[in-house]
Amino acid sequence: MVDDAFDDLEPIFGAAREERRAEEEEYTRAALRRWARHRDLLDVVRELQHRGDTISLRVGDVVLVGTIETVGRDYVQLRTDGGRVDVRVTSSAHDGSSTPVLVRVISRARRGGRRAEADAATFRARLLEYDRDEIEAVVGVTTIGDELRGCLVVGRDHLVVRDRYGAETYVPLGNVAWARPRRE
Repeated sequence: MVDDAFDDLEPIFGAAREERRAEEEEYTRAALRRWARHRDLLDVVRELQHRGDTISLRVGDVVLVGTIETVGRDYVQLRTDGGRVDVRVTSSAHDGSSTPVLVRVISRARRGGRRAEADAATFRARLLEYDRDEIEAVVGVTTIGDELRGCLVVGRDHLVVRDRYGAETYVPLGNVAWARPRRE
């Protein structure tokens, strides 16, 4: 058997390959960190929708579990065991909302997912659909730790909830955390 002139160089080439692999992995990690730093919460929520993951949204003391049906500019529509819930999800502390939302992945989907965009672009527009259709709704107002039930009238900066006895409650729109059709 003839000795190859490059046999002695193999350890050097192997070390160079390992060094290059380590550098590429570090560049990949750095690129992923940079990409993650430029995403907002709605970008994350859209990714979870596209994958079809089961998530929980914690809004104050309320925890809602389900999959994301649609995503608007400032809200998501979550499909829960109890039906559809529209939840305000803001990506900035400067948007006037005083209700924080925590998003947690409960289980990763193995298949499925959705790419549907919301018909109503904003949470206010979604509430206007409840108003237009005169849907009895349950509205979460976590700043007072309560739910309001009744028909909605959407003002420019507030929501009127008219209960079955005619009593009206006025809530600043920024304090409305979620809404869903009322089920008896």
